[in-house]
Amino acid sequence: MKNKYFKREYDCIVIGAALAGMVAALELKKKGFNNILIVERQNMPGGVTTSFVRNGIEIEASLHEITAVSSETYPLALRKYLENLGINLAWTRTDQAFRYDEPGFSCTVHAGEGGSFERPAHDIADAVNDTDGSVYNNVMRFFKDCKSVFDSILALSDGKFLDHEVFQAHIDTLRSMSYSVDTVLKTYSLPKRVIRILSAYWCYLGNTPKDLPYILYAYMLTDYLAYGPYLLKHTSHEFSLKLSEACVKQGIQIEYNQDVDKILISDGHVIGVRLKDGTELTSNYVISGAYPHTVYNHMIEPKKYVPRKAYKMLNARKLSCTVFSVILVLDKSKEELGLDTYMTFNAPIGMHYKKILKSYHGCHNYQYTTSVCINVANPTCSPEGTTIYSITALPYTDSWDKVTEDNYYEWKNRIADELITMEEKRLGISLRDHIKDIEFITPVSIAHYCRSSHGCIYGFLSSQIDNVCARVMTHNHELLIPGLAFAGAHQFAGGGMGPCITNGAQAATDIITQLNKDMPGPLRKILLRK
Repeated sequence: MKNKYFKREYDCIVIGAALAGMVAALELKKKGFNNILIVERQNMPGGVTTSFVRNGIEIEASLHEITAVSSETYPLALRKYLENLGINLAWTRTDQAFRYDEPGFSCTVHAGEGGSFERPAHDIADAVNDTDGSVYNNVMRFFKDCKSVFDSILALSDGKFLDHEVFQAHIDTLRSMSYSVDTVLKTYSLPKRVIRILSAYWCYLGNTPKDLPYILYAYMLTDYLAYGPYLLKHTSHEFSLKLSEACVKQGIQIEYNQDVDKILISDGHVIGVRLKDGTELTSNYVISGAYPHTVYNHMIEPKKYVPRKAYKMLNARKLSCTVFSVILVLDKSKEELGLDTYMTFNAPIGMHYKKILKSYHGCHNYQYTTSVCINVANPTCSPEGTTIYSITALPYTDSWDKVTEDNYYEWKNRIADELITMEEKRLGISLRDHIKDIEFITPVSIAHYCRSSHGCIYGFLSSQIDNVCARVMTHNHELLIPGLAFAGAHQFAGGGMGPCITNGAQAATDIITQLNKDMPGPLRKILLRK
């Protein structure tokens, strides 16, 4: 069965028009793949990099700032990549990085610019009454080492770690791969409160500082605090639209409302896909945005071609976090409500990791949350006299195991009520009295919308034994079916908009590598431009 929209065969089929999938298609186009198809099950591109409209107000779904951007003067990788594609986005930079709140203590940290840490270091030192400058000096020592890691990762990217001279120049960073955030922080003689402030971003990476790789955290911390958090002025949906437009301009075909049901295999190699409506499309190369769990358990046909190693790999790894977010449209301006902080990490019981983790593995009563008032960073994000305010927890994917179709709404409302009550107590104001609109993002809605396993948003959990460094080294051994590659948060760079660009580019490289293996007796005749 053939749909009139589709060609007889394709050089490559990409499942999913999320960021990683679109980047993979663009990278393949550069390498000479001419007939590329992106098949998207929703009616618009981007995956979770999107927005939605309620009563005429466009609301950001991704909620948080984007890494690897920085200013035009000090551009980082994502800004450079988009500029090379000719994509111009309206960025807005927030002066505030974050606020950390725990009972009896709080600290607002502002971001530096152009790689400078002086301002956030002063904020942290002032919060703990640093009278002799020792805290400031030790915080700056820590930040300096984080910046060294950041610079090393940039220098070692694109395969440069194979260059002996470059490798030796960054040997200290490579030696730090075995250390956790907690282990490193303890070497700087910092007060416990300062350590808790510096650890606040841990939930973004899904693991506590005791098991979170230092170099991964150091890179993220440098990006946010030394260059500043950036948001998209017209929501992250603009990002997705511009990237899809770039695909179309390059002659890449995107078809929406088309759901891939099976990835077809013959003689151990990919030969195409079958859509839910029965349409079969031919291609010897497929890139999947769907999680490996979904692909290996449900999509490979015949199933006998799923290697046992695939199940072992999935069982050996833990999924990272999912999300529960309550998004409120309030009927007053941020000034009228007294809201002056862009983002707050709230630890209502303090930074007690065991208790927080217990709550994150449970179904409710989450004990570490992130609240965001986007209007502080982007005053024009909602109509005058209104405010968009979100309260988010990032629990683990097993947290909703007890939620069923029958009790879903009961649990959703219960958790929302808990989060709003907790935030009202922290702020000292009533949010309920000003709710104009309310929306929820739950593990279930993520799983349904993006086909991600258990509603996971950040791929696999980063730990001391399974992290980006280890995954880079094992990546080629995890390409288990010839002609099949993966692009998304579930790949080695992890989740987030910036890392998904890296993952998409890597997926394209994986397909080219497989193509070279298939030649000189190719399954397909594709002439690659040098």
